Amino acid sequence: MLFNNFGSDIKTLEHNLEFIINKCLKSTHEDVVTLGETLLSWSTELLNAYSDKNIYGISNGIAESNNNRIEKIIKIGNGYRNFERLKKGFC
Repeated sequence: MLFNNFGSDIKTLEHNLEFIINKCLKSTHEDVVTLGETLLSWSTELLNAYSDKNIYGISNGIAESNNNRIEKIIKIGNGYRNFERLKKGFC
């Protein structure tokens, strides 16, 4: 994984993130450059998420709950051929 070698020290995290961003921005592939730009724009949030002083308790529980609901709806509506009829049954 990309962040396995990152230390818990915020300066180490910041240095490693800058290294990855610079490598991405110097790439000749358009998608990799876009990744570097995205990492650059979200660098503050990424550093906060991986630092030891993360006070927000980041969790993907809400996203997992929504995915579970969607999967249940798909399983229940497996026999429906009309999507509009399926939607009316759950909304």
